[in-house]
Amino acid sequence: MSAHQHVYLREPATVIPGPVPKQYEFLKAPGPLRKYRINFRHPAYARDDNPLFTLYAWDHVEGGIHHGLAHNACSIFADNRIDGYLSRTCDGEHGERIKAAWDDFLPAADTDYYFYRQASTNMVFRADSALPPSGESRPPYRWPVVANFQGWKFPSVMPEIWTRCERTQGTGSNTAPQSTLTAAIRQRDVSCRITAFESGTEVAHLVPEHERQWFLSNSMATWNTDLTLDPDNLLRDFSNAVLLRSDMHTAFDQRKFVFFPKDSEGFVLHMLEPTSDIGLLYHNTRLNIPQCSLEFLLRGERVVEEVTNAIVLGRKGTASRSNSPTKRSRIAAGLDEEDDEYTPKRHRICEAASAQCSFDSSLSTLEDTIGAGHGQLPSHLHTMDTAQSSWQSENGEIMELPPENVYIEGLQRKALAQQRPPGYVLQRSPYDRHRPAKDELELMGVEIIESLDDDLYDTDLWTDPPT
Repeated sequence: MSAHQHVYLREPATVIPGPVPKQYEFLKAPGPLRKYRINFRHPAYARDDNPLFTLYAWDHVEGGIHHGLAHNACSIFADNRIDGYLSRTCDGEHGERIKAAWDDFLPAADTDYYFYRQASTNMVFRADSALPPSGESRPPYRWPVVANFQGWKFPSVMPEIWTRCERTQGTGSNTAPQSTLTAAIRQRDVSCRITAFESGTEVAHLVPEHERQWFLSNSMATWNTDLTLDPDNLLRDFSNAVLLRSDMHTAFDQRKFVFFPKDSEGFVLHMLEPTSDIGLLYHNTRLNIPQCSLEFLLRGERVVEEVTNAIVLGRKGTASRSNSPTKRSRIAAGLDEEDDEYTPKRHRICEAASAQCSFDSSLSTLEDTIGAGHGQLPSHLHTMDTAQSSWQSENGEIMELPPENVYIEGLQRKALAQQRPPGYVLQRSPYDRHRPAKDELELMGVEIIESLDDDLYDTDLWTDPPT
């Protein structure tokens, strides 16, 4: 099956659906078959450790996925590197680039695709990255992974596959005050933008309220159409809202589908998860949402929430840098230490590592931190001592490797720190009613004395309580 075929797109839906096009009758099957899944991998890691994510391939009867959508999802986890490319092969430094247009589909018969991207020209290689023997190429570049969508920073330059739709988007106007957003969106859209139903509709937000912190840290209000909104209502902009039938609104919030520009004419609905009805009726159906901002639609295009194997990618990345069996065994066992007997020392180590450490591994590179012609790390950059399976805090203290959940939390903290505005003061962790009282006191800076030394207990100073 050739990749040089366009994805078949359906016309906008009507209240009374017509017959299912023959191109999508296969969606009547009781469940997704194996051939309708595609794995996307990192080329620099072993096959068992390199999955980035898996997508359902429902863009063709034999299994296939829109090339532009797959590339866009990969580039997000490669920190917005839209210059990367997909390959069916994992051979050396450069895989064979797929020669397909954005709107062609990638066959699922190959099952696995690798996303390659090049190191920047100002990249400074480590001393152990010697030139390979004559006739051989370097291994693939180990580009850094954005572990989850929450740690993703909105791109400064929109991808080409999105900008081609600029003429069809952003044509709306704000004609009502912010207190009547629902009424204004009902008046603007009239019916559900997917199903054409007028009854049972609700206003859905492309960037929801619970992502307010991400919205503010990425200055997304820049793309609001209503510049008079007060700070408490920045997400209530008309270009961030769309009218959907209530069940479609629920499915949208559950990430069952996204809106994606599968050609230059506008957006379609793309299914991410199997359903008994929505996919059969509306997968690849054209949508009429010209008033929605391209930027908010891009944020809503969360094809994947997080990479499949962030923990393994990070752990294997550090382990691969040591050839010592002893060191490798310590690294491999580092994440199993949480099974040991609980001690106050370990508790304090984990808390300190969560709050202070700069989490890094061989997934992270010197790119974007070392200027051209300079070979030293900035003074604020602290790295993980992989040889000793330990963490180095900001005050130089060497601490044991924290458990998996703290490791992932650290990756998220590092991504958030890079997005904070200048002069941001990090506050203490928010109160969690499920956190034990002892943990809460330690976060407040209270020193917990685990046991009272005998020399501190003076019977002459301590009197018995009254009876």
